[in-house]
Amino acid sequence: SVDRGLYRIRLLNGSNARIYTLSFGDNRTFQVIGTDGGLLDRPYDVTSIVLAPAERVELLVDFSNDSNGASVEFASSGFGVSGRQAVPLSVMTFVVGPDEGWRQPFPTSLTRIDMLDPNSATKTRTFQLRMEMNMGMPHHLIGTDSYDMERVDVIANADGTEIWEFTNLTPISHPMHIHNAFFQVLTRNGAPPTDPTDFGWKDTVNV
Repeated sequence: SVDRGLYRIRLLNGSNARIYTLSFGDNRTFQVIGTDGGLLDRPYDVTSIVLAPAERVELLVDFSNDSNGASVEFASSGFGVSGRQAVPLSVMTFVVGPDEGWRQPFPTSLTRIDMLDPNSATKTRTFQLRMEMNMGMPHHLIGTDSYDMERVDVIANADGTEIWEFTNLTPISHPMHIHNAFFQVLTRNGAPPTDPTDFGWKDTVNV
């Protein structure tokens, strides 16, 4: 249950494969204030978010105008057009109680994010996500290589700046995750990102 006030909620997609398209049953507006690497520069209004495995997001949700006993569903409308990903799924239900909660104004400025300069990149690396059938089962590849825990494909300077370009040639979305390093999303399909979950510092991005 929740009080009739403002809540700060941090979500982690801990599923091993499912991608969620999350929204409230009444299609209310809520705010994105943080992603994988911490706070954004300011709150961003949304009515839904897409969250891939390992992605995190921090939200502000306001229950101030809900009545005592109100039930507010938070659910995934499904991702994609077919398969289990596309099946709607109820995630949680908030039941509003009688008590008044936090109602103070939330800051309109949260933190400073210094954007990386692409011109300072010392190297551009390209990665193609591919899929081929092996004995009737899909086999996922990066370039021509399949996963091998004993193989190291990339060695990068920890103090350097690089541009990594991912091209997904498959019909399936893939979350790309870099251990122990944060990055910024420069573009999607050649244009700057428009979804707040792509803003700020990231360590996982859905391609």
